[in-house]
Amino acid sequence: MKLVGLGLGEGKPNSIVDIGNPHYVVSSVIGPYRVLTDLDHQYLLLGEIFYAGTLLFAKASICLLLLRFMVQRIQKAVIFITLFVMVAISAIGFFAIIFQCKPVNALWTSVPGGVCHTAIFTTVAYAYSAVNVATDWILAIMPFFVLWRTNLQLKTRIGTGIILSLGWW
Repeated sequence: MKLVGLGLGEGKPNSIVDIGNPHYVVSSVIGPYRVLTDLDHQYLLLGEIFYAGTLLFAKASICLLLLRFMVQRIQKAVIFITLFVMVAISAIGFFAIIFQCKPVNALWTSVPGGVCHTAIFTTVAYAYSAVNVATDWILAIMPFFVLWRTNLQLKTRIGTGIILSLGWW
């Protein structure tokens, strides 16, 4: 969702897109090039909010599942730190999504005195994406560390590790 928003004009210089007025953002993702309507902006805002919440709960459930398999204290610490970082960046992302424009409806309508902080939002979006990539890798690799010292056959360990790592996709 963040990349769609960035592809629709967020973060482009003022010479390309009038950042203060989001109605100038054109869409090539939705179909032919066209100016986004108020309803498009409202759906984009709702989609970003639901994306952030859904991703947090999905990764938190994977963390809690992996936590049940962790034996060593360092492994549990890595999962807890990952969970904490995900909650923190999701909270920051959630508030950045909602308050990227002041007032909120300045995102889809021209409001006198309304301001959109697209540079700040773009920075948060990149940080959010980077943290999500890092947590994806952590959640994909952790099962192999747990299974490495088990008494299972190598083939069984590899297969089980792959199955447990599928949660990051």
